[in-house]
Amino acid sequence: MKGIEGKAVAFALAAALAVGGLAGCGGNDDQTAGGAGGVRTSTTAKPGSLAAAAAAEGVPVRPVSGAEATERRLRGIPQQGLELGAHDAPVTVVLFADVQCPYCKAFWLRVLPHVVDHYVRDGRAKVVLRDVAFLGTDSIRGAQFAGAAGLQDKLWDVVDLLYRHQGAENSGWVTDELLRRIGAGVPGLATERALADRGDRRVNRQLKQARAIAADYRVTGTPTLLVGETDGFVFPVPGGETLAGLSAAIDGALSNLSGG
Repeated sequence: MKGIEGKAVAFALAAALAVGGLAGCGGNDDQTAGGAGGVRTSTTAKPGSLAAAAAAEGVPVRPVSGAEATERRLRGIPQQGLELGAHDAPVTVVLFADVQCPYCKAFWLRVLPHVVDHYVRDGRAKVVLRDVAFLGTDSIRGAQFAGAAGLQDKLWDVVDLLYRHQGAENSGWVTDELLRRIGAGVPGLATERALADRGDRRVNRQLKQARAIAADYRVTGTPTLLVGETDGFVFPVPGGETLAGLSAAIDGALSNLSGG
């Protein structure tokens, strides 16, 4: 589990508020686009990159590998912004994560598919992703693009592909070229619009809310899971990053709803 240090949280919160950007629940680079010291978001690929040239000439961009597997995994499951699953599902699972976190990647690729197949696909539960983007610049860039894709209800496709192509932490792996290739692998996503929407107020608000909620629940690392009734309260799940722990929590919430 990737830890979130309290000192870094306080520093990031103060810095982000000072530039009018994202409230912090993160690490040393935990700031938003624009403003002094902020991470500026480019809306175009780097000059000379293959993706930039292809986009400028209207040439189709080659999708990343794994796009078909992602499409199969999510096919037929409704998405609404941050949510995966039926909006009125009786149980809600909240996932705090960071696209750079290797433990989140392991959870996402090994545990989450079972939860989706056994609880989300049949409408009994939904999952809400709260990306706290605390590990640095690449975390923020990935979260912003995912959030922008969420405006088109394609966040889960993008995050799945980001995890499949996760690079070394803060190595500069979240490039516009990678994002364009990810976008090309997501059916129905207007990639250029998503790139342009990375600085949208709604995207920044979602990131700010994720960090604020994480602070409220005293989240100290990722992945962290909360489970509860959709019309009630959600609670932290010890061992929620494991299939056994998360399944037990969901089963318990479903049992409470049915009076079991």
